[in-house]
Amino acid sequence: ATFEQHCNGAEPAARGEVHIANPPPPPLVEIGLSVGSTGTISRENGAATLHGTVTCNQPKSMELISFVRQDSRAGGVLGTFITQVECTEGAPVAWTAEAVTAEGFSFRNGDAVAETQAQAFDPVLGMVVTVDDTTVVRLKKAK
Repeated sequence: ATFEQHCNGAEPAARGEVHIANPPPPPLVEIGLSVGSTGTISRENGAATLHGTVTCNQPKSMELISFVRQDSRAGGVLGTFITQVECTEGAPVAWTAEAVTAEGFSFRNGDAVAETQAQAFDPVLGMVVTVDDTTVVRLKKAK
């Protein structure tokens, strides 16, 4: 914008230009989550070890939260984990976590369902971005 200002009609005039730049906003955080279709069962405590990858479009600390459940004729088992993953831009980052059960309960060989969520903070939106994944995981006792 250009301007010209005269104080009470007097000369000379003040003249100038104002330039306003509005750059594009920074990119929003985008995250991805993959859970492997196989896992192992600890012989010591009956916990299930799961693995997978996370992806992101910018370096982020991500939190993974999972509920792993297995139903059988003998009853159900529920294990949980919360783990941190440092995601780097441009390539999948591998993660491994152990879903711990309540004392006295153990996972068995067979299928379990892992309901997992990845979370990362987006400073542009000022909120946590999440992605959910539900995967059937084939569990097998570790050797």
